[in-house]
Amino acid sequence: MIPSRLGGILSGIRQKSILPNDLFDVEAQRSVRREKNIPRRHMLSAATVRMLEELAQRSHTSYPEGGLLYTFTEAANQAHIMFPKRLAGCRVARLTEDDRAQLAIVICKALGNPGCAEANDVSLEIADDLMQRLRGDLEFTRVGTVADDYDDCCWGATVHMARELDNRYFSLGLWGSID
Repeated sequence: MIPSRLGGILSGIRQKSILPNDLFDVEAQRSVRREKNIPRRHMLSAATVRMLEELAQRSHTSYPEGGLLYTFTEAANQAHIMFPKRLAGCRVARLTEDDRAQLAIVICKALGNPGCAEANDVSLEIADDLMQRLRGDLEFTRVGTVADDYDDCCWGATVHMARELDNRYFSLGLWGSID
């Protein structure tokens, strides 16, 4: 009974899908994506993951009992729901200067400066590099940052991203602590 039920579910998905009926026909799917201009990138590239891992490792060197952690989230067809309401005015694919500074402060703290109150040149450069990689990987059209209210012992920020073409939502949460 399960196989026939699964077949019915897949049949329903095929009828509603804009992709070809053969879910495993890669060439046909690529053709439809090109024709309808649908981005195919949904995940972080290996280079971006390496950058995040290196940043986390550098942070763990500064804070052996703590350090930087990150969480990446991708949600299909949920950008209209998941993108924070307080960032509703963000209609561009670049961070505002305030958002850029907030992200850079989190990076500054993660790199061994827990009392960092202002972004420095190094943390701004790292934040810019990270955002450039995310933009290349995910092709988002809206972005904003929400910083967490913590103290000198722990800190965090979440970069919220939306790709309006396919209503896809992404977030990258960075969180760190000294212990």
